[in-house]
Amino acid sequence: MLVRTTLILNDELVAEAKRRAADRRLSLSAVVNEALRKALQPPPGADQAAAFSMPTYRPGSAVIQDTSPGDLHELLAAEERAPYRA
Repeated sequence: MLVRTTLILNDELVAEAKRRAADRRLSLSAVVNEALRKALQPPPGADQAAAFSMPTYRPGSAVIQDTSPGDLHELLAAEERAPYRA
């Protein structure tokens, strides 16, 4: 698919792109497309993001604890403090 668009480019970049296009007997569009493809590739050695995985639970498999708002506050506070306990 091709898209026609308008860009505002630095004069020196356009001049260099035109020189490269002429040297390689390509269109300016081909040179710009090639440069964009190279610029948008991930850097070599960059790890791809790990696939997202969300745990799922079957009905009846989760432990359900009925708590009052006060109890919930205490449970959450204890959970936040847990990593700092020796």
